[in-house]
Amino acid sequence: MKMLKKAYRAYRLGGWYGLKNSATNYIGRHLGNYSNAKRGLFKQAESHDAVSPKSSKQISIDQVNENLIFDVGLHRGRDAEFYLKKGFDVVGVEANPEIADRARALLSKYEKKDRLTIVEKAVFETSGDAVTFHVNDEKDDWSSLFKGAAEKGVTSSRPITVETITLFDLYQKFGVPYYLKCDIEGGDELVAKQLAAYKVVPTFASFEVTSVALLEHLRDAGYKRFQLINQAYNNMTIPPVPASEGRYVAHAFDGHTSGLFGLELDATRWVSIDEVIGLYVDFVTLRDRYSQLCMGWLDVHATE
Repeated sequence: MKMLKKAYRAYRLGGWYGLKNSATNYIGRHLGNYSNAKRGLFKQAESHDAVSPKSSKQISIDQVNENLIFDVGLHRGRDAEFYLKKGFDVVGVEANPEIADRARALLSKYEKKDRLTIVEKAVFETSGDAVTFHVNDEKDDWSSLFKGAAEKGVTSSRPITVETITLFDLYQKFGVPYYLKCDIEGGDELVAKQLAAYKVVPTFASFEVTSVALLEHLRDAGYKRFQLINQAYNNMTIPPVPASEGRYVAHAFDGHTSGLFGLELDATRWVSIDEVIGLYVDFVTLRDRYSQLCMGWLDVHATE
């Protein structure tokens, strides 16, 4: 079933050429592994293994866990709820402890079943440090490691102290996710930059895009196809029937949710890095000149 899913994904994203490459890679990889195992030479490096905190199961950061999603910027758990209902396991990262408690209340049944883990830390360049996090009580989704991002010149924030964690340490604790959703006000570029440091990346990733540099970090991580989504139109998004990711969920999206992901995005809208940079620059240029003609904000989705 896993092989069929990979083949379907390759066809959806790359047509027959993608399917051919996927089949070639699969055969080469698995025949090679079998041959090495038969000779007693196939062994994963111990430094690339970790133990799941909720079980004794060994997990690896040398391959993607196709049933795992990272929700970095968990907020109140609306996105995580969608992923969990579709059948995925979720690691939610939320720096604001009060908001993390609200997400935990919404998703408690999944946490009790060990399908959800909430990490109350801020993704940063280092792990284990105590840093200032700026909480915006009026607009809690603006809360950020960066005061300017939390206030945007129109409101106020209050400082709290939170612990940091890197993307790599999240990988070591939980494995590499199939999909990484990142929406942390002012910090998306920081996370995108970390993706390029590791040889294995999530099959799909999405970020709120705020700079060309963020798109370039995704390119440096090995992503080759990109898609921009205007989040202001999320309320018009309808999950496909039948589902292409997990099980079908009749879900209502809005501006506080990230929407569809992966194979459920429009397959005809994937573009190259040069094209996505051009589209983003065009959007920003028009928004800065005539804001009423260019409403909303953009997420970028990326895949290999």
